[in-house]
Order: sequence, then C-alpha cells, then structure tokens
Amino acid sequence: MALVTYFWAVTAGVKAHRAGLPGPDPVLDGSAAPAPEPEREPVHA
Repeated sequence: MALVTYFWAVTAGVKAHRAGLPGPDPVLDGSAAPAPEPEREPVHA
C-alpha cells in the first residue's frame, strides 16, 4: 500500500508541476504569516 501511495503522490506532483504551479510553497520558503496562537485560559494561583 505504501508503494502505491508513493507512486500516486509522485505522479500527482509531476502533473501539478507540468500544469504550472503558482509559485514556491509559502510554508517551505518561510514567507507565510505565522498562525495565531490559541487563546489560553487564565491560570489561577
């Protein structure tokens, strides 16, 4: 099953590349805005 998934992913990636991706992945190049931190409940001492 892992080999099938691997080859499917490679094929999908090649097709996407040939179709023309809009640009580099913003997650990999670090230009994406950081995700907001979740709100925390106040700690009672």
